[in-house]
Amino acid sequence: MTGAATHAELGVVAAGHPVSARAGADVLRDGGNAVDAALGAMLASFACEPLLTGLGAGGYMLVVEPGSTSPPCSTSSLRHPGATLM
Repeated sequence: MTGAATHAELGVVAAGHPVSARAGADVLRDGGNAVDAALGAMLASFACEPLLTGLGAGGYMLVVEPGSTSPPCSTSSLRHPGATLM
């Protein structure tokens, strides 16, 4: 498996495709933060890696704010039709 990494002035973005990495780095260059860059790279991956990801995919993100002692976990886990709620 190959990946790609590119950098902006104050950060690095690693992704599975060069276009995704470039999109994340462009967001950083335009003044976005790490979360903005991650979301930008993710959205770009929908187009350049459609067999690996998409709007119907699930995922997790840990975001630690400066000074925080407990990072919240954002999840986009999926339920399939007919799933039993516990």
